[in-house]
Amino acid sequence: MLLAWTSGFYIGELSEKQNTETVTDTVTVVTDDTIHSLQPVEVVRYVYRTKVDTLRTTDSVLVAVEIPIETAQFTDTSIKNTDTICYNAFVSGYQPMLDSIHFSYSKHETTITNTIVQKPKRWHWGITGGYFVGYDISHRQMSNGLGVCLGMTYTFKSPK
Repeated sequence: MLLAWTSGFYIGELSEKQNTETVTDTVTVVTDDTIHSLQPVEVVRYVYRTKVDTLRTTDSVLVAVEIPIETAQFTDTSIKNTDTICYNAFVSGYQPMLDSIHFSYSKHETTITNTIVQKPKRWHWGITGGYFVGYDISHRQMSNGLGVCLGMTYTFKSPK
């Protein structure tokens, strides 16, 4: 009996040390969106060089013409939901114009949840009392009576 009690005690201690586990749940949300700016706002326009080109007039005379090559910067800052979306567009040429701009973006949000779950205990100590009927080995006969017992139990399947 001492051997059973000692082994049960140590097995119970081992199960106590491993009575928690961590459950990890990872959720990734991807949001795709397209932004349309149909009337971009021009911020800056300047001539950065001139190009000399030859043009033919209506009476077939060649004339040298200076063509200004300009750079224009268009920008916009929009707030959509709680995200700030900015763009800068640079266009070069003769009288450059940006008619519209469309672009897409993806937003990735990853949420990792670690939950510590308590495993049920398998070994239990308890005091039991009650009426018993059994075989008395010392007197070699059936006997009955009231009694109290200190014992250890092991639970094979725990309730969920």
